[in-house]
Amino acid sequence: MRHALGLLTLIGALGALALSPGAGADPTNHFTESFTILCGGHAIVIISKPGSSTAVTFDGQPSTSVSVLFGLHVTDADGNIVLDFRKPGNQPVQACTDTSAPAGFTATAYTIITPAH
Repeated sequence: MRHALGLLTLIGALGALALSPGAGADPTNHFTESFTILCGGHAIVIISKPGSSTAVTFDGQPSTSVSVLFGLHVTDADGNIVLDFRKPGNQPVQACTDTSAPAGFTATAYTIITPAH
């Protein structure tokens, strides 16, 4: 349930980010929820926030990597698109599976993972 809330929080934040022209930084709002994505055979636990996120672990080991999120595609159990957000441009991203998606949902994060793990 906690992971599902993390995904839903991320979806909501990305939706707001996609719809709003800009937002000021809030130094009191610290992101603490995390979830796991599978990228190229690696399990990476990242902090749940839009933009760049700290990778807490990389294959179970402490990490200094960063995930830079360029898009998120979420479908429900019926195949309906719940969210499809992508930054413009042709970044060299990799498609990663979000393992915290609620039952029946599929979430794919399009991200760049910095190499320092």
